[in-house]
Amino acid sequence: MNRPTMLFLALVFHLAACQRTDADTAADAHNTRAEAHAAGAHDAAPAEHAHGATSSGAPHEALRLRTIMQRLDGEMSALSHALWLQDYDQVASRAGAIAEHPDIATEEMRRIQNSLGPEMQRFNSYDTRVHDASVALRDAAKAGDTEGILRRLSEVQAGCVSCHTQFRERLRTDRP
Repeated sequence: MNRPTMLFLALVFHLAACQRTDADTAADAHNTRAEAHAAGAHDAAPAEHAHGATSSGAPHEALRLRTIMQRLDGEMSALSHALWLQDYDQVASRAGAIAEHPDIATEEMRRIQNSLGPEMQRFNSYDTRVHDASVALRDAAKAGDTEGILRRLSEVQAGCVSCHTQFRERLRTDRP
């Protein structure tokens, strides 16, 4: 096989993998919140934070925190890519998926509450902050408001980074 053909095939496979990952991420984000709500996994969350169901009212399954964070990472990456392309429909879709992220599974929520103790309220406040900023980001994208998108994206990122700075090391489960 000649070099241009190999490069073309590599590009095709890469694009196919990216598209499949993006589609899987979007589908997973859309299908993931119900059991936690049914089980009361977000009992400690502020009441104004709308967890537990999609905007259509369909429930999601509950997940481990690490899985949720990995999916949010994919959504943030896809949102940034869509912003570069000025694809505001995709920006809005990704922001919506971030705002409507899956709930944390009940047993995982207990682990987090035990680990954080009185700091659990601050953990919930970061989640609410990211949720609210993501909803506003989605609305700015639907309106085609680039400055609003950038302002709200900055708020989402600040909420994520603040929470990670405060809690990530204590809540990690990927090491002994």
